Amino acid sequence: MQTTRFAILGILKRASDGATIEALAKDLGLATMTVRQHLTILERDGYVTFRQVRRPLGRPRHVYTITSAADEVFPKNYALLTERILDAVRTLEANELTGLTNEAKVGLIFQKMADGLAAEHAPRLLARPLHERIEAVTALLNQEGAISEWEGYGERYEIRSATGIAASWNGSSANRFAWSVAS
Repeated sequence: MQTTRFAILGILKRASDGATIEALAKDLGLATMTVRQHLTILERDGYVTFRQVRRPLGRPRHVYTITSAADEVFPKNYALLTERILDAVRTLEANELTGLTNEAKVGLIFQKMADGLAAEHAPRLLARPLHERIEAVTALLNQEGAISEWEGYGERYEIRSATGIAASWNGSSANRFAWSVAS
């Protein structure tokens, strides 16, 4: 699939309420007409649909969302994910789980997964500036099927994915991510 169309699908997958042509154009840094042409092809192929949203003034806007057919376009590395989860669970100590809520237990497993990924990729990433490391980690997550994006807020960075998993890094704290699961 063409890169721009895949990027549009990725944005729509993360945008649970959908997105307008204008919002997509802004996110992609493209002209609205270019985005419209890509959306026409994606709609023809059955990957996107739209609904009209009325506004107080002017013409209704089209809000685009992905269809279930679009899910087939995204990588599904279930075997790898299962392996990483099992590896993280194997490293758990009984005393680490004592007193934790179920959400905190899930967070701990994701933190251990993140630590494992970090150890695996650290040698080639640590020499890079922080924003390049964030970009590389986001690209890695996208390769593994966790359609992700990152944003920087001064010294704080966030990586969010369509699955509801989020990671944040604060430049003034330890050199590790804090993971959370959106409910």
